[in-house]
Amino acid sequence: MLHRNHIIALVIAIFAVSAWFFMRRNESVRIVNDNLLVVGTTANYPPFEFIQDGNVVGYDIDIAREVARRMGKELDLQDMAFDALVPATQLGHMHIIAAALTPTPERAQRVAFSNPYFSGDALAIIIPESEKETIKSTADLKDKRVVVNQGYYADIYISAIPSITTITRLDTMSDAFLALKAGHADAFVTSAKPAQKFFEKQGQTGLIMIPVTDAQAQESYALAISQKHPDLVPLVNKALQEMHQDGTIAKLKKKWKLS
Repeated sequence: MLHRNHIIALVIAIFAVSAWFFMRRNESVRIVNDNLLVVGTTANYPPFEFIQDGNVVGYDIDIAREVARRMGKELDLQDMAFDALVPATQLGHMHIIAAALTPTPERAQRVAFSNPYFSGDALAIIIPESEKETIKSTADLKDKRVVVNQGYYADIYISAIPSITTITRLDTMSDAFLALKAGHADAFVTSAKPAQKFFEKQGQTGLIMIPVTDAQAQESYALAISQKHPDLVPLVNKALQEMHQDGTIAKLKKKWKLS
């Protein structure tokens, strides 16, 4: 039979070993390979990031891949829920987010931002044709059922308008369009470029897209960089500047029909 002191010592030893394994596991989740650039994205936002033939592709993915190449690193792409990207990057589990992320003051408290790699998108209101006489701007969304994608810039923008009180937040654009077509929402507010791609693929029958002309609705996208890796900010900006100067970004815009 073990003496009481021996039992206590054994428990302490087991706890210490467990704690060591826990810390080692967390270290492995954090970045331990200096040759990797770990990049998070959410692959449901064409043409910026989406699944094609089982692979994550898109404009943002090409941007991140080229940044990694110019930094002499291998790209390690992590596809996850959009609202998990910033927290995971805050914890240092990823170096960078490449997910059509619009810099905002709130986000800038949690992650660092690169210089923009894309400008020229804006928010739009998607409505059924049956609403075309009643909804012509965001001012008409009062008392309307509005759907947005959880955590995206449209969510931030619409949530800041006091008169819009009925907001449903869904994970994907497909979910939002389904809600609209099924009559569960009166309007879907989203970014215009992805909405246009959806229309190209699925058709625009029965739906109308209205541009939001407010200056605050204009979007530019930047890479979000973990504050645990501040040394990456000048390196990422240097790569992006070179890509602007040598025409790489212009070529990628043309490839993804964004120019």
